[in-house]
Amino acid sequence: MPVPKKKPPKPPQKQPTSPSPCIPEITLDASPAKNCFIQLSGTVTCGGEPITDATVEFESASPEINPIPSAKTDKKGNFSSVVDIKSGVQSSEISITASTKVKEGFASISKKAIIECQAPPPKNRIYVTNGALIPPLNGASEPISVIDGNTDLIITKVLSGITPFDIAVNPVTNRIYVTNRFGDTVSIIDILTNALITVIPVVNPGAIAVNTVTNKIYVANLGVNTVSVIDGVLNQVIDTIQVGKDPSEIAVNPITNRIYVVNNGDDNVFVIDGELNIVFGVILGLNSPTGLAVNTINNLIYIVNNAVNSVLVVDGFTHKVIEEVKVGASPQKITINLSHPFTSRLYVTNLGDGTVSVIDGDKNIVMVTIQVGKQPLGVAVNPLTNRVYVTNFADSTVSVVNGLTNIVVDSIKLDDVNGGIAVLP
Repeated sequence: MPVPKKKPPKPPQKQPTSPSPCIPEITLDASPAKNCFIQLSGTVTCGGEPITDATVEFESASPEINPIPSAKTDKKGNFSSVVDIKSGVQSSEISITASTKVKEGFASISKKAIIECQAPPPKNRIYVTNGALIPPLNGASEPISVIDGNTDLIITKVLSGITPFDIAVNPVTNRIYVTNRFGDTVSIIDILTNALITVIPVVNPGAIAVNTVTNKIYVANLGVNTVSVIDGVLNQVIDTIQVGKDPSEIAVNPITNRIYVVNNGDDNVFVIDGELNIVFGVILGLNSPTGLAVNTINNLIYIVNNAVNSVLVVDGFTHKVIEEVKVGASPQKITINLSHPFTSRLYVTNLGDGTVSVIDGDKNIVMVTIQVGKQPLGVAVNPLTNRVYVTNFADSTVSVVNGLTNIVVDSIKLDDVNGGIAVLP
């Protein structure tokens, strides 16, 4: 009987092998801050292969940013999100952590980023000096009030110096300049933050004006009969110009680079060349001049004659008086609105009868007289909203006038109004 052949043994079956585990990895990039946002991007991979549909969470301890939205990876493992920086944040460094938890495990990464978000410059602001006409006994700093022109409410007060007296605004550089009458200083305030930047020594500072083209600031110094020229970049006095007696008002024509200084004690106005910083002309025949305004379109100068209750119209080329307009009792200051929809308008405060005379700048006639508060002194206009603001010394208010209807639409109560006022359109 044949012996049966033995079946060959079956080869051992290979046991299935589990894939070697991979460790998830995450990358993170942060773009430079732009328009108050930072773009975040990165990838999630495992063993060099993309992980899709992974949720990526972001964390940061910085209070200067809003919560960062989570992100999902795409088919290539890429993700993106944005950092929304809060308005008004100055340049600073923060840390951002991105993390993800997937079936392969957990991965996280941190990245440093520079954030910055300058607040947009404010608009429609009115700045009023609150110093009394005599220095405080304790020598303390006094404020300027910042008013929202949309609501006619006081936003804040900024300490300036001893007896803030006059004020000027440079909307190009976002700077406010305040003369502190009995502090012998000029304060520079940041429009964006309402913070005091620095203080410049100036002797007996009074009226102040800014040339927004050259970034030069001009201060009429009562008592010492000079004009200080301040460089708006250096924040220091770069020249001193000798003028007439008791310089009480100052105005600038940025188109012609001419500076006009009222010398109340000499009954004249000096004309200064802004490039050479020298007096090259004089306007004569005045009667106790107090206020000054310049029409930059037709180069006319308007000078308030306090003693005879009038406004003189002067040719800016010849320096000759071409017309006289009678106004109210004891006129003080004058301003002009060149953006009026129909024609230029001039506004003159009349201290003696509590009114404002509105002059048609084309016809040189008083159109209407507006009753405001008690003893109006300063006046300023917002050409964009066609609102006129009048500081009333005796009742410490600011009258708000609708420039279209010539009606007082509001009265803002303040402390120790002394006449200084300026508008940021």
